[in-house]
Amino acid sequence: AGKPARVVLRGERSSNAPDLLDNLQMWSEQNYDTRLLHSNLSFPLLKKLVDVGDPLAKRVFKEEIVKRILTGYPSVLHYLIDSQYFAYFSNEEINTLFLNFDFSRITNLRVQTALPLLSKLAYHSSIAKKEYVNDIIERVKRNDKGVYSFLEQNKTLKYLDLEDLQYVAKRWLSHAKELIKSDLIEDILDIQGCFFLLDAQTVRKDFNSNKTVTEIEMLLSRFITRLVMSAVEEDNFSKFNELSEFLPDLSESDAISMFKEYKKNPISYILESIDKKDFHEIFLMDREWDNFFGMKNISLIIKEEVSNVIKRGDKREIDVLTKLKFLKYLESL
Repeated sequence: AGKPARVVLRGERSSNAPDLLDNLQMWSEQNYDTRLLHSNLSFPLLKKLVDVGDPLAKRVFKEEIVKRILTGYPSVLHYLIDSQYFAYFSNEEINTLFLNFDFSRITNLRVQTALPLLSKLAYHSSIAKKEYVNDIIERVKRNDKGVYSFLEQNKTLKYLDLEDLQYVAKRWLSHAKELIKSDLIEDILDIQGCFFLLDAQTVRKDFNSNKTVTEIEMLLSRFITRLVMSAVEEDNFSKFNELSEFLPDLSESDAISMFKEYKKNPISYILESIDKKDFHEIFLMDREWDNFFGMKNISLIIKEEVSNVIKRGDKREIDVLTKLKFLKYLESL
């Protein structure tokens, strides 16, 4: 038997070729063989036939979708998901499909390509969800810094259970401890990738567990305290300035301890650093510290510190505190 006759498109046909619409019946008799039409036409045409209730077209259409999914091409998968072609399958059908899917074609890609796609697939399949979580954990194990940037930007915690989340936090904190030993500010700033875990609202929504929120917040709060005070003890003002943006994330008890238990608290350290650093660099910190210094118990300590500066009568120090708006804590109490 020879090949079935090819259906020819309007505008492409010879003078005696029939119109495409006249050949739908013939195409149907050929079981909607997609080899008879260009793929750019057959795929959307099948979709139209499915939407009007053609059962044979639906079977062929789903087979065509499966072929495209199994290619593993990211651009194709994004297109199929965004165009809602997955809606033509039941959950059981999708999971069965992914049993034969080579996820390494995605997980071997860079994190910026792999995780957004796996996250989309995870929405449609429990198997894909497992692969997504496994890929996150594997990237954490090999200290792929990009995974934390992805999680921070997308707040994608909902597929990680409590054990996974705690593992991610623990590994990243360990990595951050190594980074803090470096004087390279760009390395130090990489630690903020773990602070997406401080998003209590997201954690509560995903885990519905106040215990989870408390444990994670206290762990990171104490770590921030150690980082900030290590910068003070090293007399590294640049590092201290970069880390100051995390001060509002401290728990109140840790914040108070930082003022009371160390010889140098942030205000005294700022004043001591004036001669060493440009004032503009110091002034920039006020934007990050306002919420931190606004905490009630912290405000009381700030009031005491500012009062001591005023009593000393050092015009330069008073001028600095005025420009940094610390005097407002005297007015508000």
